[in-house]
Amino acid sequence: MRRAGIVSKSKVPENLKKQILLEELKGYGVTESQQGAPLETLSYEDIKHEIVLATFRRRDVEADGNRWF
Repeated sequence: MRRAGIVSKSKVPENLKKQILLEELKGYGVTESQQGAPLETLSYEDIKHEIVLATFRRRDVEADGNRWF
């Protein structure tokens, strides 16, 4: 998600930021939102939300450094 943070802080047009995040989600294997909507139909804010969810799903919770308790 490091790349997503850098992209959102720069002066890149929102439609380009959306495309970058869409490519990142597709790289994670995500093809639709949690509600079942195609990614291409989502707003930029919804795509950012889906990126966060995908990042959490990819986290290895069994690793000692990623445990919450």
